[in-house]
Amino acid sequence: MKKIYYLIFVVLILACNPSKEKKEFVFFYEFENEDSISSGEVSETIFVLNKRLNQFSNQHEITEFERNKLKVKITDYELDTLRLNKIILNKGKLEFWELYKVEEMFPEVLKMGSFYEDKAKDSLKNKPFLDMFTALGHQYGPIIAFCKAEDTVAINKMLNDKGTRFQMKPEYINTKFLWGIADENNNLPLYTAKSNRNNIPPLTGESILKAKQVVDVVDRPAVLIEMNKEGAITWERLTENAFKNASYIAVTLNDLVYSAPGVTVGPIQGGLTQIAGDFTLSQAQDLAIILSSQKSIPQLRPIQDVTQ
Repeated sequence: MKKIYYLIFVVLILACNPSKEKKEFVFFYEFENEDSISSGEVSETIFVLNKRLNQFSNQHEITEFERNKLKVKITDYELDTLRLNKIILNKGKLEFWELYKVEEMFPEVLKMGSFYEDKAKDSLKNKPFLDMFTALGHQYGPIIAFCKAEDTVAINKMLNDKGTRFQMKPEYINTKFLWGIADENNNLPLYTAKSNRNNIPPLTGESILKAKQVVDVVDRPAVLIEMNKEGAITWERLTENAFKNASYIAVTLNDLVYSAPGVTVGPIQGGLTQIAGDFTLSQAQDLAIILSSQKSIPQLRPIQDVTQ
């Protein structure tokens, strides 16, 4: 018995590692559009980042060291700097959008493409609009088509051209075009969302009360979110519409569609839902940290880091 106690004592000493001193890790960031950032936005960003880092590190400090520049100091034995940057640099802009089905919107996209080809053939470098699509979406699904990443610039220019927009039916003028995550062949899916003149989504991450990493029904890492009362009511309405119309809802993070589920069991009550995607375990954990802060932040970029 004494040997067992002695072994436990030795293990505890080694685990505590009193001879190993903590290091001070210092990182500097700046806002990408620093000239347009207000002092209020700086303060709000520091508040949000503190909420994120409360789940990442026990000892941290975030300050503004120059105008519109942030200093992040973390004291610890070791630090995964790559993971830290992912948590800090993620804008955390979570939105939910109702999607059109392909049979509703594909004819409109064809009209836009045909008009734009006649108007600006040089801008398309003589590549016909339809040739930029590597595949078309499935009937009754939410994906309009797929294209290579290098063609998204030309397609976006066409889709956002004011004159081209007016080739659509009036009820589709405010359509929001969204890209999804690229597949293994670097093909990106194109979605069309129901929007409005102010481009405001019906539901955002500000309605989230809690977020945690879980696994979905096929044992993939996912994020379970719980919404406040107002968000739950909106989510129930959105899922009821999707159920009745056999349509889909896009879950976007930083304007990228991570999932576009349909609703097969009726409206979802209570404000609980999962965000599933092709996440690794650490990605799902970090996403839960980011979404728990509830608010998005302006885009930051790293300047330098110092370890002392």
